[in-house]
Amino acid sequence: MAAALVSSLALAWGAGEIAGHHRSQGHRPFETAWFHGAYAACVATSAVLVWSEPDLVWLNIGAQVLNAFLLPLVIGFLVALAARALPEPLRLRGWHLWRVAGISTALCSAGILGGLSGMF
Repeated sequence: MAAALVSSLALAWGAGEIAGHHRSQGHRPFETAWFHGAYAACVATSAVLVWSEPDLVWLNIGAQVLNAFLLPLVIGFLVALAARALPEPLRLRGWHLWRVAGISTALCSAGILGGLSGMF
């Protein structure tokens, strides 16, 4: 349940940032109508999806497979941020960067292979 709340809030916040609406939960709901509207739409869409699916086990497995396929994108951005956006003394570089990139690649590959093996 916590992951569902965090992911829907992150989606609403990210969409608001992209659209140029830089306000989020720190302001009153009427000041941030776009953020709260996007959050409500995300929750309502998810609720309709859950209510319309007769086999929730299949829906859960499908969500986890989708998560495995999207994981390389997220991990890649996080490794790039750790290598470029952190303050200079904290940046990943040298063998630390290669170790993190190697472990991330191995885990993402295992997730994709697991997702593909379940599809066939």
